[in-house]
This record gives sequence, C-alpha cells and structure tokens, in this order.
Amino acid sequence: MTTPRRAHRSARDRRPARDRRARDRDRRTLAAPRPRPARHRATRAAARTTATPGTARPPRPRRALARVGLAVAALGLAAAGLAPTGATEARWYDAADVAVPALTTDTVALTAAPATTERATTLTAGQSTITWAPTAVTVTAGGAPVDPAVLSGTTIDYVPVAAGAACPATAAGAFRATPTAPAAPVTATGPEQRLTLPAGTSAQLCAVVTPSLALRTALAGQTLALTTTLDSRSPAPATWQATTGWATTYQVPAAPTLSGPTCSPVNPWKVRLSWAWTEQDGSPSTVPVTAWELQRRTVFGWVTLQAGIPAAARDTTLTGGWAGAAELRVVGTGPGGTTITSTGTASIWTVVGVVRCA
Repeated sequence: MTTPRRAHRSARDRRPARDRRARDRDRRTLAAPRPRPARHRATRAAARTTATPGTARPPRPRRALARVGLAVAALGLAAAGLAPTGATEARWYDAADVAVPALTTDTVALTAAPATTERATTLTAGQSTITWAPTAVTVTAGGAPVDPAVLSGTTIDYVPVAAGAACPATAAGAFRATPTAPAAPVTATGPEQRLTLPAGTSAQLCAVVTPSLALRTALAGQTLALTTTLDSRSPAPATWQATTGWATTYQVPAAPTLSGPTCSPVNPWKVRLSWAWTEQDGSPSTVPVTAWELQRRTVFGWVTLQAGIPAAARDTTLTGGWAGAAELRVVGTGPGGTTITSTGTASIWTVVGVVRCA
C-alpha cells in the first residue's frame, strides 16, 4: 500500500498569510490615535512665542465666530433687562410707595362784588391772607373814551371803609388816580403801597370822584363808566398773583353857578363888586378855579379890567378911569383853561374920578 505523501509548504507558500497579518496590524495601528510627542508641543509653543511680525498665524475662524456669538448673547441679555416701558422719556423707571398724610387744598382769591352803596365794592379774601391795591382805571361815557381835556383836573380817590358804611362825598383816599387819558394809573397816596385783607374777611372800597370844572361843564348830567383793575397777591414767599375787574358808574353833576356881580359903594371914588360860586343847592362850591377876571363890555366886545384875581376871592374893588356908564361881568378860569361866566352883570357910572353903582 502506498502512503499518501504529506503536503509540505515551503516558505514561499506561507508568505501570503504573513503578509495579510502584517497588513491587518498596520490598519489597526493607523486607526488608533497616535499621541503627539511632548517635544513637538514645546516646539509649536516656542514658535508661537517667538514669531516675527508678519509671520504670526491668523486666528482660527471657528474661535472668532464663537467670540462674536458670546458678545451677541450678552447684548441680548442686557437689552432684555432694560426693556422699554414707555413710561418716561428715557423709557425706564423706578417706583416706590410712600405713605403721606391727608392733603388739603387752599383758596387764594379776591372777589369784588357790588355793594349797596353807589360807587362801592365789597372785597372778600379766600382762605388765605392777601395784599391788594387798585392799579388802573378806565373812564368812558356812552361807551366811548372821554376826551383827556375834559378829564383834566378830575381826581378819583379809592377809600377803604367799614363793610356796610356809606362812601364819603369827598375824601383823600389811600389810592388816587388823576386821569389825563381814558385809561390812567392808580398810585398810593402814602408810604403803604398795598393793603392787607386777612383770610376769609371782607372790606368795602369806595371810589370818590372829584370832578373838575371842565368835566362838569362839558358832561353835566351824563353817566360815566369807571372800570378799575384790582391787583391781589399772596404774601411772600408765595408768588400767587391775580387781577380782578370792578365796574361802577358816576353821574356827572351840573356845573356850579357863578352868580353876580353885585355892586356896592365903598366911598365916592371906589365901589365893590362881589359874586358867588355855589352848587345847585346854593351851598358854596368846592370846584377849584385858578383865578377870576373882571371884564367890561365895549363896542368891540368884552375887555379885561382886572385879571389874576385870586381863586379864593369873591369880591374886588374898582375905581373909575373913564367917563360914562359901564356894564361889568366876572369870568372864572379852571384847570386846563376852562372858563365859566357869571350869570348876571353889574352897571356902574363914573365921571372925573367919581364912581357910583348905577
């Protein structure tokens, strides 16, 4: 019997298997991470530290993008914390609750109500003390301004009186206006420029008009409208201020009467001529005049015999200086040049220095 011959592999036959095992080992080695030697890391760090300008390695794009993202996120958080509220111009606010006691309000005011007395007003203060003063007055007649020449010499006094008291006919008030125009200022007559009205109290103010001869001659019997501006203020250190208007009327009385002259003998060479300056009721008139004048009638009209007779005088004496009879009259001159003539005349006769009443 023949025994089978055992197969014998030569070195050449075993080489493919050995090569396969080597290749598998190499693949496993390449797949595993290979640690970098420490000397390589030190060399790269030294290169970054000693790099010359122009040779530095630019930052990696991924790291720059990460930094930008973090900055945007921080800004977003800040914006969310300061979100606009619309409550203030700066669009943010803070609030706190504070307990306060009960609050009360006060009234600072001056009211001017008509009083029962003509040309008077009742002034009433509010809940606070005030100081007040009249500051201006406007004078009209029939809705039209009054001619300044007609107002010349007229005065308007503002007189405080007790509530309910009657206004005086004539008085020097705490304030006065001397209108030379339809609208005139009112000024204090003394050192006290303003008056005080305590809180909650009332006072009465009168407007006392002293008409001039010009006013009484031009507008006798007519009604004037007086509109006064009252200024009121709170005492310092407060700064409250307001104005109040007060309207009243005044009826202009008739002009005084200049009666006469009357002739009476003094001696054979002199006569006395006298006249009267009275109101409509016969009482002496207080309307001021600046001077009197004695005039004589001639064929050329009235001529002056005596001029500049004092305003307080009510008579004068006369001596003859011509021959024959003469008719005489008296003329009064008021402030502003307004004149008023006597209602009658007196007759005298003179010859060779002798004067007699006719």
